[in-house]
Amino acid sequence: MLGRWDPAQAASPRTEVAEHLGHTLGVRDAITLDGAHRAIQALPASWVAPRQRPATGAALAHELQRVRATLVQAITAAPVPPVASRRSRHALPAGNGPAAPAAEPDADALLAPLRTRCVDLQRQMELRIDALRAHVRRQLAGRSPALAQLAALDAAMAQLLAERLERALAAVPDLLERRCMQLRAGGVADVAAWGRELQDLLLAELEARLEPVVGLVEAGTRGDAAGGEQKQ
Repeated sequence: MLGRWDPAQAASPRTEVAEHLGHTLGVRDAITLDGAHRAIQALPASWVAPRQRPATGAALAHELQRVRATLVQAITAAPVPPVASRRSRHALPAGNGPAAPAAEPDADALLAPLRTRCVDLQRQMELRIDALRAHVRRQLAGRSPALAQLAALDAAMAQLLAERLERALAAVPDLLERRCMQLRAGGVADVAAWGRELQDLLLAELEARLEPVVGLVEAGTRGDAAGGEQKQ
């Protein structure tokens, strides 16, 4: 989606995940990751099945869909209403003279509620998805030593990349503003059209934020299938 907004940036060469991660992490991060890797390798030796049976992959998938549906509903709710232009907010009382020309829409005033809505919805996504991700990790950790290792790896990577992710996603309102200015320059100054761009952007961000949770849930579902085959 961002590539459609800025084709020049999308044309940048792609790198492999490991190579990109190597450029992203510093020496201190590498030491932290190495320590986490050693702890994860040693985890099966100390793993003990919990007394309470963890949630199945199907139950976790249902919880994932519930959280996704709630956030999609929040994102696609009616956009904020347009605000008055700067000139019309300070207009003089109408007199008997000729009608004043239509006021030019105030870009700052139109963008302000969209930025506020963007930040509010980002905060909702962060709170709900972080809580869901932690819940899924806890459930997987009690399923098997292999899934406990996966949950520990996810927790380590989440902590390691949290600051970088926060910085990247904090740029989303600025990306939205630049996109709206692109549309305005092309003659599209309709706040409803800008609101649709905001919805598309946040729906894309939602799926990006959910990717780690989706991977964990899929691993849990495969674990269900493997366990069923073993019983048979």
